[in-house]
Amino acid sequence: MARPAKSFPHRRNPDGSYDSICTDCLATVATVQNEDQLRQYERTHTCDTLRLYEMNESRIATNLRMGPQMKNPPARADFSISSCADRVPSNAKPVQRSLP
Repeated sequence: MARPAKSFPHRRNPDGSYDSICTDCLATVATVQNEDQLRQYERTHTCDTLRLYEMNESRIATNLRMGPQMKNPPARADFSISSCADRVPSNAKPVQRSLP
């Protein structure tokens, strides 16, 4: 299966120059005054394999820390504090246990 073409969004800076950003490695490919010049840098850009590896490792570590993401999170979490007494029915009788 063919890999989709890389994407290079352009960002205009306050000084009027333009940046080209690689969406695979998130590197700034080039900064130029004329936006048309960015294409030549984008054609020759090669992602740094170490950077890609480190980015992937970071994503894995983040996913492990955060756990699986919920597809439909609850609308509002209940953070009320309750005690065990709140969960015991009023007609419950204490259980006596003896040690063996």
